[in-house]
Parts: sequence; structure tokens; C-alpha cells
Amino acid sequence: MTGLSFRETMSGGYHLSSAPDVDRPMEFTVRVSIPSVLSLLRAPLFSMEGEVVAVGLADHKVLRGTLHIDPFRGRLLVYCFDFEGNDGNKYSFQGRKTLSEGHVIQAMTVLPGGLYDAAGKEVGQALLRFDLRSHLFKFLGSFRLVRA
Repeated sequence: MTGLSFRETMSGGYHLSSAPDVDRPMEFTVRVSIPSVLSLLRAPLFSMEGEVVAVGLADHKVLRGTLHIDPFRGRLLVYCFDFEGNDGNKYSFQGRKTLSEGHVIQAMTVLPGGLYDAAGKEVGQALLRFDLRSHLFKFLGSFRLVRA
């Protein structure tokens, strides 16, 4: 069976709920693994791993999670990953790209999301973007066919 993998980088900023007026840089780079091309149609939930930088919260920390890719039925891409903060506590990020007619490029390049503590309480909000100028060719060049 032939699968697929690719890398994606999203960058922008976030703020903590305790300091909503202080914007901080945030970026993550993930490698997504799709076990088979047919799984895009059947079970569109795929594993991802990579690195997150949320300045002051998680500086160069390993992330692991899932990417739900459902552009046709649900018209969305959902990013969920866990990571350890600089303070040693567990955190998660949950973000969603919602595809809308007429705004496809914006929908595919803007990722609003929330940051949560281990208890599921929101501790911050993020707004990340896929920079077409800086990352498009790297993104397209990262696609690899893999044998499962």
C-alpha cells in the first residue's frame, strides 16, 4: 500500500488568557503521515509530529498529535497536538481551518486555535498563517510517497 507524508509550517502569534494584550510569536512545523491515499476518503485522521515554538510557553518543544483532513465532506482541517511547556506541564493546541467557497486561499492559510492546559482549560489563543511566499515551495517539495 502506498502512503503519503508531507511537512507544513504555520507561524504567527498567540496570547495567554492571563495577558491578552501581550502578543507573542508562535510557530510549529509538523510532519504528517498518511498511511494510504485511499485513507483520505475513508478515515481522514492522520498522525503528525514535529516541533512547536510558543515563545515563553514552549520553546522548541516536541509535539505529537493528529490532523483531520476532510476538505470535501466536512470542509475542514483540524489540527490537535500535545506538547510539554517550559514549566514541565502538559499543554495542547487545537485549531481549525474551515473551507468556504470563494475564500479558499484564506481558508487554507489561516489557522485560528486555542491553547489548553492538561485539564482542558483554555490558557491562550493563537492565530497562525501558512506563509505562501516563504513556505509554499518547501511544502510542495516535502510531499513523499511512502510504502506502508
